[in-house]
Amino acid sequence: MSLFGKILAVLNFLAAGGFLYLAAMDYSTRQNWAYTYFRYDLALNGLPVDKEERDEQGRPRYENITETLATELAGNPQVQTLEAALDQRRTDLQTRIESDQFKSTLVADPKLATNKIVKTIDVLLALQQTEAEREKLRNLLVKLPADETPLADQLNTLFERAKQVKDRDGKRREIARLLVATLDLLPNDDERKQQLEWAKPDADRAADPTFRRLANVLGVRELADALDRRANALDEMDQVVVDIRNKDRLEFARKHDTRLAELMKLDLELRQNQDSLADKKGKAGTAEARAAAQKIEADAKRAQFKKEQDATARELDRLARQQEDLFLVRLRLRDANRINQEMEQQLRLLEEKLR
Repeated sequence: MSLFGKILAVLNFLAAGGFLYLAAMDYSTRQNWAYTYFRYDLALNGLPVDKEERDEQGRPRYENITETLATELAGNPQVQTLEAALDQRRTDLQTRIESDQFKSTLVADPKLATNKIVKTIDVLLALQQTEAEREKLRNLLVKLPADETPLADQLNTLFERAKQVKDRDGKRREIARLLVATLDLLPNDDERKQQLEWAKPDADRAADPTFRRLANVLGVRELADALDRRANALDEMDQVVVDIRNKDRLEFARKHDTRLAELMKLDLELRQNQDSLADKKGKAGTAEARAAAQKIEADAKRAQFKKEQDATARELDRLARQQEDLFLVRLRLRDANRINQEMEQQLRLLEEKLR
């Protein structure tokens, strides 16, 4: 080979090496850009809904979520889809319901706060979308049901129904609704203290690890939409409560006016009855005084009558003795009269004999 051919071969070899270097640099940059785009897409749109969701090339999207990445995003290497995140959340809630370390914030009584039925009602309340449904559950707190099975079945049904939604966008929205609604439920004492700190006006909720994991799973776009939908739902329920409260206020005002009129009427009747009673008491007092005076007078007359009775009795005794004496006198007179008659007859007989 001539010198020129050797020089040309060396130049071709150097050109090929430069081409390979540039190609490697381009591939590396392209991979970095592709991964950056992938992470931005994850941050924006979140994890795939389920294992059936595919990318533009027809490959399952969940295969791009490695266990390391799943641990970084969701704190669990098995959470590669929203369905898996929902299952994990359900398992976590069931654990919190069963354990006494986690408490409901619905009630102030510490014993009731750890009651399984109360905690199940707490979770179900957060998942309801109408005030009527929430009111039914709140009524159960007045008298807790003896069996928790129907409530547990109702909770499981809500999670299973979300997984069975056919439309993938609708499924994403429903899973996002459940995850957002159950974010801070049934905390333990330490979590409750931390929640109170995050609830302060100057707190940055984005710094909350639990909230950040939720944002990683759902993506900021779906998280924002879910929070907006929940805010609207709560606003609608709040308006329903306001309407009910206003209606109750009007009804209370109407009943209050009616009761007030009745009370005023009863008060007037009471005053009239009190005046009548006072008058009757006055008359009764006068009558009692008269009765007392009459009793004193009657007692005096009884004493006088007794005295006169005694005097009359003594006089009757005297008269009875005089009557007895008179009777004896009459007897003596009768005897004397009989003797006189006998003597008169004897005188007449003597006169006849003398003639």
